[in-house]
Amino acid sequence: MPKLTCTLAIAAKPQGSKTPFKTKTGKLVVVESSPQLKQERAKMSKMIAALAAVENWVTPTPTTPISVTIVCGFEQPASNQLQHHTNVPDLDKLVRFCLDACTDAGVWEDDKQVTKIDARKIYSLESSTRIEISYE
Repeated sequence: MPKLTCTLAIAAKPQGSKTPFKTKTGKLVVVESSPQLKQERAKMSKMIAALAAVENWVTPTPTTPISVTIVCGFEQPASNQLQHHTNVPDLDKLVRFCLDACTDAGVWEDDKQVTKIDARKIYSLESSTRIEISYE
């Protein structure tokens, strides 16, 4: 079973949070809440692609089901003594960011191939993202 493990020293960002506003002409426009989202995803994608190349990752065929495990680590503020990361950002938006970064990196053709996801967000000493991808 091919497996690619990417441990990245950057945090995933929430993708999918939108902010609406009206232009001067009164037109309603909706944009990503994070203005640096595309640049951050491109940065993560580049790291994933580099690791895939080093590991000689073979991109699965478009009909191959893929399993993904994602662990998003965030630094715990000194004022917060909670054991579990129950604050923002939402886990589903972090997963969306990671899956799209993997698509951009070329580790699969499309994230519709992902049939199993195990995802969590945790407190850690440093912000980080760990993505494990496998297929049969």
